[in-house]
Amino acid sequence: MTTLRDAIGNASSFLAVSADTASGMSLVRRLSDRIPQTWDASYDSNSAPFRVVSYCLDLLETIHRASKQENNQLGVKDWRQLNALIEIIIALGLYEVQPPGVGPPENVRKKSILLAQEAQNARYPQYERKPLEERITATFKSIIDQRGEIGETLQRKHFVDVLSGIIDLAFNPEYPQQERIVWKSQYDEIITSK
Repeated sequence: MTTLRDAIGNASSFLAVSADTASGMSLVRRLSDRIPQTWDASYDSNSAPFRVVSYCLDLLETIHRASKQENNQLGVKDWRQLNALIEIIIALGLYEVQPPGVGPPENVRKKSILLAQEAQNARYPQYERKPLEERITATFKSIIDQRGEIGETLQRKHFVDVLSGIIDLAFNPEYPQQERIVWKSQYDEIITSK
């Protein structure tokens, strides 16, 4: 089991390349190059944005598990790393794979200027869009359900993003009905619990 300090250290090391703008490479490319060779993605995807967002999700899950297991309170520096991971996941992942009109309106989405520029270049092939939306939504919902400091923060700050993912996956007629049924039950669970 990875300790919380190790998990935060891994995230910090990964995100450190975001400050290196002198290379002229895009942020997604710099982050993609920073993903360890030993990381087992378990996904049949080669696009850099997909790999970056998936790796950020794995880092977030690892930090969440370690934080809950050690029952540690996260510090300001820890939250800087977590907020950066979450922002990358949402701005370069969720918002970019959802169909137009799904999720918060463009003018109220929280994005840094750097991530807004990166998002213009983060194009996903059609076959990556739904799996990434499912992965982000399922991971965030799982962390929220498990509570803890990170779960409570996701609930408070990003619940609309999670709900929009669930709604799209449950009601988008482009997806097979069999798959929508699973997400519809998630939607029903959220609606009845509020």
